[in-house]
Amino acid sequence: MTEINPYRAPDAVVESASATAVGRNENWTVGEVMSDAWRLVYGCKASFVGAMFLYLTILIAISVFKVLLGLLFGEVLWVVITGEILGQFLILPLITGLSMMAIKRVRGEDISATDCLAYYAHAPTLFLAMLLAMILMLLGSLLILPGIYLLVGYLYAQSLIVDRGQSIWGALEMSRRAVHRRWFSVALCSLIAFAALMAGLVTVVGLVWMAPFAGLVLGVVYNNLFGSPAPEDALAVDSAGLRQA
Repeated sequence: MTEINPYRAPDAVVESASATAVGRNENWTVGEVMSDAWRLVYGCKASFVGAMFLYLTILIAISVFKVLLGLLFGEVLWVVITGEILGQFLILPLITGLSMMAIKRVRGEDISATDCLAYYAHAPTLFLAMLLAMILMLLGSLLILPGIYLLVGYLYAQSLIVDRGQSIWGALEMSRRAVHRRWFSVALCSLIAFAALMAGLVTVVGLVWMAPFAGLVLGVVYNNLFGSPAPEDALAVDSAGLRQA
């Protein structure tokens, strides 16, 4: 008789979403990702530059609010915590929106700068997912390697919440399981994307090219790992988003 492990993470919701995905590519290479990402930069730079401007504007507003909060109430613990939580609630949907812009571009969908503002209805879920991921990565970092493994493994959890309608745990596990199969390739692509973004910060012109490229590198990897949701899944996610909004 087969014993059931009561501590095994639930996987029904994870498998149901990935099983109906279309357009996945399990044989991708890092070189192909770089080539595809660079090709896709052409024609979408203005949208990403506009989105980055919105991101920086909101980031500055959050920083000013934190300063004012500190001046009014002093640098006490509750003020610091309130400022950080508010900041995360406002920034996480923006970062997820930037990621989804890249993913949509890879899928051949039209994008605009304001697309990065489309996911604020998911802010509480995105915040809790980040919090859980940070706790698990912090625990994993006690042994060093597990922390690094989860840092890469949870890379796409936020996108899966808004793109596939996954639960918090479902998104974390779906991301980790997909990345696990190509962990070193995903880690290398992430490092290249980060290096490109840092190189772009040297000049404004460089940032116009490198910021979209960095996002598209991660977007191409996402599409290779997860594909696009089947039409019925996409409709279900859109309906859920409308209900939340």
